[in-house]
Amino acid sequence: MNRFSRSLRAIGRFFNRLGVLLMRSINLVSFLVTMLLIIAVIGAYFADKYLAQGYYTDYLIQKAMNRGAHWLPRLARHIYLYPLVALVIAGAVFLGFLAIKLFNRRIFVRKGSRRSFIGSVGNVIVNVVLNLILLLSLTTVLATVSLLSQRQTGPEVFDASSGDYQSAAMALTEIMIDFDQDPNYLTDQAPEQRQQLRLEINQLIDLQLGPQSPWEHYLRNRLNEAPPTLNAMMATFSDPEATQWVLMAPTQAGYHMFGPDGEFNLKFVSTDGLLEAVYNHSGQLLTQANDPINMGTYNFADPLTSLNKHSTYDMLPYFQWGNTPGTWSVADELIGPMTAINRYSANPAAVAHYQAYKAMIAAAKGQ
Repeated sequence: MNRFSRSLRAIGRFFNRLGVLLMRSINLVSFLVTMLLIIAVIGAYFADKYLAQGYYTDYLIQKAMNRGAHWLPRLARHIYLYPLVALVIAGAVFLGFLAIKLFNRRIFVRKGSRRSFIGSVGNVIVNVVLNLILLLSLTTVLATVSLLSQRQTGPEVFDASSGDYQSAAMALTEIMIDFDQDPNYLTDQAPEQRQQLRLEINQLIDLQLGPQSPWEHYLRNRLNEAPPTLNAMMATFSDPEATQWVLMAPTQAGYHMFGPDGEFNLKFVSTDGLLEAVYNHSGQLLTQANDPINMGTYNFADPLTSLNKHSTYDMLPYFQWGNTPGTWSVADELIGPMTAINRYSANPAAVAHYQAYKAMIAAAKGQ
């Protein structure tokens, strides 16, 4: 029996050592793969910078901001607005964890845990987490360097009045000053001129990759236009000369259906994707004055054809600053839309309300 027990223990020690060796090998491979990925990421960054003028880097940053708008809105917005601070933090994290990998023997790949297989598994998990942190912090460093480069070069536009070039930010600032000095700056102009002004502002926002301040973001509230009542909106569907609109599905209107009876709200978007209108159960147009949370807002990018830019230029700043000062809530904005949509689906009267207007629009269009 003692001999049998000793044999079992010997076999156990053998497999334990084999497991520890396997975990060390995994640590070594994961570390080497991480270093190769770091070299590849750095190489791809500089290749894109010098061969494609940073086109793909900018594209990936916009995609990341699009995802950040839904996952970590505040963090994504702060990285975008304060890239130098993000660069310092990410650089410190990268260097700090790289030092841990290189100098802490309990984590460094050559040592591992010699005590048990379980300890080695824990060591592998720690190493994998450290490797992921290294990669994420490095990509953040490169992204913030790219953002800083964009800030320094600064997109420029031609100023016809001066016959010279000026920064997009300065041109946008001049337009916002005009709005501040004259509340009727937009409405006093003819429809064609209003549309031209909107497109010019959208171009400036696009050049600087989105609003850079609450002042620029809240400019949307001055650019939006919509029929004053739901009845007036319905009349546009039989008037070919009027601005044309699209009734959005409730699943696309969750951010405009908060509060009591919010499931009855109807959202319309102009066919060019720029203007929005939201009407409550009684047919009243929701505005900054009567419902700043559910109101329709102007879009710097068309959500129907440029969803990525719409997320970056319109949604991400909305998560940061709301429609108006003081109207943003983390819980409401991240959970509220789905709750509102579910409330709509569970309310037969709200469903019938939407379907009735959808049918009237189809009839007005002869469909």
